[in-house]
Amino acid sequence: MVESATMLLFFSHMISLAVQKDVDPSTLLGHLQPLGLQGPKHPVDELTEFPDPETFYRRYSRNAKPLLIKGAAKKSPAFSLWTDDYFLNREESPTVEVEVEFGKKENRSGGTSAYTMRRFVETYKTSDVYMVSSVPGYVRPDLLLPSCLHCGGFQKRLVAAVMWFSSGGTKSLLHNDNVDNINCLFAGSKELYFVEYPKYKKQVNLDNRMGSYSAVDVDRVNLTKYPGLQNVEFHYARMEAGDCLYIPYKWYHQVRSYDRNIAVNVWWTPLLEFNTTDCKHSKVKGLPTFDKYNFLKEEDDLPEANDMKEYFQNLLGKDTSTTLDQLITKMQSDTSLIIPGLGWVAKLDEVAGKLFDVLDVDKDSFVTQEDFDSLDDVTVDRLSDVATELEEALDEQLVAFGGDSVETYEDNDVVTGKAGKAKEEL
Repeated sequence: MVESATMLLFFSHMISLAVQKDVDPSTLLGHLQPLGLQGPKHPVDELTEFPDPETFYRRYSRNAKPLLIKGAAKKSPAFSLWTDDYFLNREESPTVEVEVEFGKKENRSGGTSAYTMRRFVETYKTSDVYMVSSVPGYVRPDLLLPSCLHCGGFQKRLVAAVMWFSSGGTKSLLHNDNVDNINCLFAGSKELYFVEYPKYKKQVNLDNRMGSYSAVDVDRVNLTKYPGLQNVEFHYARMEAGDCLYIPYKWYHQVRSYDRNIAVNVWWTPLLEFNTTDCKHSKVKGLPTFDKYNFLKEEDDLPEANDMKEYFQNLLGKDTSTTLDQLITKMQSDTSLIIPGLGWVAKLDEVAGKLFDVLDVDKDSFVTQEDFDSLDDVTVDRLSDVATELEEALDEQLVAFGGDSVETYEDNDVVTGKAGKAKEEL
């Protein structure tokens, strides 16, 4: 009986595969349609003001739950100040440089250029460009740090403040970020589609692992090439000027912008434990504007790698000779890769060894610039394969060092759950 049942299951599986192979793609929900139409869509939670830091941590940040905060950005002076004339008339604008990307539909191959702020504002309405740059220092006093990040440890883990400025019509790739993120919109509107991480990790194909993005055409999703997207649920948010949106660590997301569009996002490394005592003592003098806070790195200093080769060249530096132990040390100290405060798991040692073995082309136990120069396409492909193992090791690290138990808020009640589950859902 057992053998018969096993054979029946096997043949049922084979028939299922055959049927799936012969499916007419035109019958698949959302095939060759914009991203977000391939499955169920759920609105994200909404509030009308930022929650206090501890509530934000327990209900949203730790549980990796997106949150739209309506009208929260209107409290920042930037909401009323940031007109084109304002930027053009600031005395710093003719000399301060910002990073500009070409091609409003993102493909990460168009390159970037440095424009002065004035040049960008004078040309952005008639050019296929948009600004993605660290918030210039002279306008940081115009921005209030979201109040949910003022204490508890959030304010000590800030990574970057990035400004996004365009005439509208931009479309990002489907991607994820190795940080938590609050995006505040000061002009225009945005639509965002999310896919939960790690729940749908196997369904979302990030073609470029170290770049953390998928090459899927967000206007015409080809489900024969990206079949996993048939089997995901989407979360959706529409932002209007004055709204802020929390995007959890590593959640996949795709963004569309409309009309004259200015947004600023704050990135921080995930907070593993909320420091209640800190909130009794953490105060800034005057308004809590961006210029009062220290950011670990600015966007221009973060690895901008499109592949593993470029990432490790940035990490190790040129004209250096690196041993395996030195590679591990550099990986451990890279806050864009490793969340500060987490321990180091054995799996990461194993993956680092594989990475070193690939990079050490001449097998002399050192990685040098000559090794990088010798990397061919086949070897770079091997690096990309190891990137998948690196991502899995980082997930293992996050779960392993998340603690033994956590508390979560559900409605207004405190319930206890497993830390591994909570951290896995980051």
